Amino acid sequence: IFFRFLCCTMGTSVWPWSIGESSAPVEVSNFDADLLPVEQVAMRAMHDRHCKCAKDLPPYIRDPVDRHMVFRRFLGARRWDVDRASRMLTRALEWRQSTGIDNMAFLPEKPGFVRGWAMDRVYGLYDRPKRVVDDMDRVFDELQEVYHGTWHKWDREGNPVFIERTGISDPRAMVKIAKEGAARRGDGTTDDQILLEGHLVSMELGCHLTKVATERLGRPVFQFTYILDLKGYKLSHLHQPILTALKGIIENDKKYYPETTRHAFVVNAPGIVTVAWNFLSPILDARTRDKIQIMGSNYQPTLLKAIEPANLPTWLGGECDCKGGCVP
Repeated sequence: IFFRFLCCTMGTSVWPWSIGESSAPVEVSNFDADLLPVEQVAMRAMHDRHCKCAKDLPPYIRDPVDRHMVFRRFLGARRWDVDRASRMLTRALEWRQSTGIDNMAFLPEKPGFVRGWAMDRVYGLYDRPKRVVDDMDRVFDELQEVYHGTWHKWDREGNPVFIERTGISDPRAMVKIAKEGAARRGDGTTDDQILLEGHLVSMELGCHLTKVATERLGRPVFQFTYILDLKGYKLSHLHQPILTALKGIIENDKKYYPETTRHAFVVNAPGIVTVAWNFLSPILDARTRDKIQIMGSNYQPTLLKAIEPANLPTWLGGECDCKGGCVP
């Protein structure tokens, strides 16, 4: 999972409230305030190219808040080159239409992989069909027994935080569950596709949480912060089938979910990971390299600089102890 972040300013605000509480409609016209003049021009150019007819806009960019965040991500991924960003977005829109992902009911009635968000507001901004329980829910339930990852609150900048306990997850069991789920479908679906579908649910939910944060804060929040805890990580985690699935997930994210990573903190990293990072980091571009921090056991000061203690699990040095576990 770590290598996913190779492809994809701490704040100081303290919030006594929970992100996701009801708030007044956000004023999108103020969202460009932090952009350079040339970036503001690029944003207007993207709007002109993709929003000529408001009533025919694709669902992905129909809402003004969604549209602003999407344009930022795709322009950022192409260094604010409007032509390249526009082509990339066009391909993404075609993919979303062909897969029907904009009609996918990714938010279950009682999501077990969201912690700390005011769910009434999360559901209040949800504009897709209610999820119908099907066999994929069985797959999700089974995967949660062997894969430990959860959207858990937010960092000091307001970005949703995803915490993965990589070291205690079981990739072999994940592949077994995915194979069984694919076999039950009996339509040629592969285990890689099952795992990708699970990942897409998480990504769509994460993007939805950025919208909730944006509405609450009144400023654009369009990226995520990741924490990967490698405590317990072994070479057996490098299971070839999961690496194959991961390769597909990385390619998918690069094309259709660009610039979603704000920070990636890898903690309790064993020596082999640190050595690999020291070898790879010099060949990465500075923008990617600056997002990633690889740390051993002395990670708490860095995490607490990025995330309020109340929003960080106790086992990572914070004060949060969610009912049912911060990351079940």
